[in-house]
Amino acid sequence: MITIYVMCGLLGSGKSTWARNEVMGNDNTIAVSRDSLREMIKCGHYEFNPNTEPLIKAFRNANMEIGTKFGFDIVIDECHLTRKHRAEVIKEIRSWGSPQNNIQTKIVCIHCTESIRNVDLRMQTPRDLPRDEWEEVYQNMKSIFEPPTLEEGFDDLLIYSIPD
Repeated sequence: MITIYVMCGLLGSGKSTWARNEVMGNDNTIAVSRDSLREMIKCGHYEFNPNTEPLIKAFRNANMEIGTKFGFDIVIDECHLTRKHRAEVIKEIRSWGSPQNNIQTKIVCIHCTESIRNVDLRMQTPRDLPRDEWEEVYQNMKSIFEPPTLEEGFDDLLIYSIPD
């Protein structure tokens, strides 16, 4: 059985830290991150560009599917802020479970909870954005965030909180 970890939370909530710890502690686990893919296609420079997002999404899905075919557990290191976004990811993962693929998956949501230090933690790797812009991004993300539930189709839901 392949385990797919779907990270969920606001910026600076510990998603990438949890993902890094999981991957570094397990030889059979790999991470897939749209942020890393954005950097890859721009030779190490992070750039969010709506024109390339369909390509980034296709790369992410292909990396996840290929990883599972090779027997790796996958950590999807993204925010997954809304039920709609999480439903798309769950649907994609479940589509691999067809009899001809012979891939059984367990989908675990890792909900990284909000912290009073979210923006401070994001500023450790600011990606050339000033603090006031990250604060605006954070507020926009917070306004649309929908906490995950098991009813969305996850097999398990775990809570991760950064100690304050």
